[in-house]
Amino acid sequence: MTRTKVLSKTFFAMGTANTITIPEEFAYVAEDIRSFTMNLHDLVNVFDSRSELSEINRMAGRQEVKVDTNTFRLLVHAERARIKTDGAFHAGLLPVIQIWRKAKETRKLPSHSELRKASHIIKKSEVILNPESHTVFLKNEGQGIDLGGIAKGYAIDRAVEILKQKNVPKALLNFGGTVFVYGGECRIGIQNPFAGTGCPMGSLLIQDQAVVTSGIYERYFELDGIRYQHIINPRTLKPAETDLAGVSLIGKLVNELDALATAVIVSGAEKGLKLIQEYNVEAVLIQKGGKTYVTDGLRSRLKPYHPLTKEVTA
Repeated sequence: MTRTKVLSKTFFAMGTANTITIPEEFAYVAEDIRSFTMNLHDLVNVFDSRSELSEINRMAGRQEVKVDTNTFRLLVHAERARIKTDGAFHAGLLPVIQIWRKAKETRKLPSHSELRKASHIIKKSEVILNPESHTVFLKNEGQGIDLGGIAKGYAIDRAVEILKQKNVPKALLNFGGTVFVYGGECRIGIQNPFAGTGCPMGSLLIQDQAVVTSGIYERYFELDGIRYQHIINPRTLKPAETDLAGVSLIGKLVNELDALATAVIVSGAEKGLKLIQEYNVEAVLIQKGGKTYVTDGLRSRLKPYHPLTKEVTA
């Protein structure tokens, strides 16, 4: 029996390296996925003044903006996630994110007045989405949206649709550590939040599902001995103070998992586990002390490489 030849295509978009591993005869499908992802990147790149998202933010409080179907769908997903997580995930935090980016660059914490002003804007924020005209209007001046928290997941969801449409038998998508196993089985490592990137604490047997991981180890800065991580708590407008070091979620809708992973980190283990049950997905939650929560559906599929500390069933 001849072994199917595979190829891996890697490209950079949405702030990360993205790799598609696919049978060689479906190389053109990998290119379709790359083209879609690059186009989505151009549409919602908050750092590019020419993107549709930048135009939406620029026109806040002034006028509505007509957008591409994918931009519109992403904004709909973001609003649904904000409502479903009771605000623990919030795409409208750009004014606050910019304040904390400045703090990282200047090595100076934001003033109370800066955060108070941003809080006033966010409390008043309103996103008006018109499905008939595909227009978006941020009602108040100063509002700003950053879709970085779910754009990657949306790109993977669309990539899976393309794989189905083209009758690809199997593929592996790895977009910046968010992995989708399509059409076959594969063991995927679960990041150890107390070790370097790429060092797993164990692995999960995955089939036709995604593994989405988030944690406080990913991006942060330190000032006066205190670590400020990149995930902002929408309620405090400060880097989330959480008992969780890392979260891995397993399910099929990746943009939904992306938003949920952020919400779980913000909410902490107790409230986060309730959110996970509401979304009906599987999860591995690792607290800062090392205690590991594993949902029932994963216990037989998780192969730990070494115990962190006590493992409990969620």
